[in-house]
Amino acid sequence: VPVPENMQQLGQDQSKAVPWLKLSSSDAPDGLPSDRSPVREIYRINTAGGSAPKTCDAMPATFEVQYAAEYWFWG
Repeated sequence: VPVPENMQQLGQDQSKAVPWLKLSSSDAPDGLPSDRSPVREIYRINTAGGSAPKTCDAMPATFEVQYAAEYWFWG
């Protein structure tokens, strides 16, 4: 889910916010509902920073892009 324009927050390194996200549980492979967890949906909202740089030129072989987010877990 794209971040609403009025909620866009840049990270400390001025990177754009990663998209908001909704994850839903799925049925088990046998088609029966999964009872392994009481959590049915996870939302990532109010993100700040975290987008990958436009280019990896001059970057070390491994690097991190920090971000902040609020996670909601629904059962």
